[in-house]
Amino acid sequence: MAALASAEALSSAASGAQNPTEVLYLVALHFIDSFASLLATSVTSDDHITYQSKLSTGSTIGKHARHLADHYRLLLDGTARAASSPSPSSPIEFSYDIRSRNLAAETSHAACVESFEQLRAQLAEVTRDGHGVDPERAVRLHATTPFEVEVGSSFARELWFASFHAGASLSPSLDASTEPS
Repeated sequence: MAALASAEALSSAASGAQNPTEVLYLVALHFIDSFASLLATSVTSDDHITYQSKLSTGSTIGKHARHLADHYRLLLDGTARAASSPSPSSPIEFSYDIRSRNLAAETSHAACVESFEQLRAQLAEVTRDGHGVDPERAVRLHATTPFEVEVGSSFARELWFASFHAGASLSPSLDASTEPS
């Protein structure tokens, strides 16, 4: 599928979608492609990836990128595990609290680009381009609130959340994209 970095491309692709998972797949693809486009056009070096934001102490585009990708990856990893379990109708289980930090993608432009290419491929594979996961597939989300709880959800809701989170993550990243001095 062609890149969906523009709103027009997303709108055109979504107009023919067959189900909520396919629409949400296209939205997720849009945000992944938008970030990949940012990496190809504006944030093009290790210095850009590691430049510390003046508005959010300690924040960098690399850290935002890792954070954005984590939300998709955790859902997709849980979905892949559930699909390969002996009981394919068992809930998808995962936690947003189990994220990796200090990855190469936080400091290396090349590693960051590669992580988004892998994420795009994983999204397509796990969801079979938006056709392979029932939008109502049960999710059991483990969360620390600070107490450990389990929350019921659905695949479509969590894919929407990851994309909503991605949209919010893209905006603050932009202030850090200023050319380092």
